[in-house]
Amino acid sequence: MVKHRVLAAAGVVAAAALLSVGLPQAVQGVSPGASSVHFTASGDYGTAASSQSVLAGVKTLAPDLHLALGDFSYSTTGQEQAWCDQVTQKVGAGFPFELVSGNHESNGQNGNINDFSACLPNQLPGAVGTYGREYYVDVPQGSPLVRFIMISPGLPFTDGVWSYAAGSSHY
Repeated sequence: MVKHRVLAAAGVVAAAALLSVGLPQAVQGVSPGASSVHFTASGDYGTAASSQSVLAGVKTLAPDLHLALGDFSYSTTGQEQAWCDQVTQKVGAGFPFELVSGNHESNGQNGNINDFSACLPNQLPGAVGTYGREYYVDVPQGSPLVRFIMISPGLPFTDGVWSYAAGSSHY
């Protein structure tokens, strides 16, 4: 059931972004008159050779940004920095590797989303909300071509489960 939630969140992001996908440009350099935004998205990383290949592929594709859709390290809590270091070694420090929690890091099972968010902070100007849990960001900021909406539906955080039901505070 949780994988379906992550896939649903990914589907929302992909559907919103498909309207304006095009050729690569640097995010910080995407001008208000830009005609495209190039991004990649994936989740369920871990630390295996396959995850290293995914990260290398992101670097090779040279997108403007990458959406990391949860389930990052599968290690114990306290290993978040090591996983973040693995990411920055592959894609580069300062690259917009934008996080949203999956079930493995929402309640500390395999790390804590707050710690992942601290070592891979938001790199996109104008993000609104709680980075790593629920937020949106317009790219480029001044004259957006796409709005990325990142949510963590039904995940158990230490401060409770965030519902997106009509009328709820997160709706």
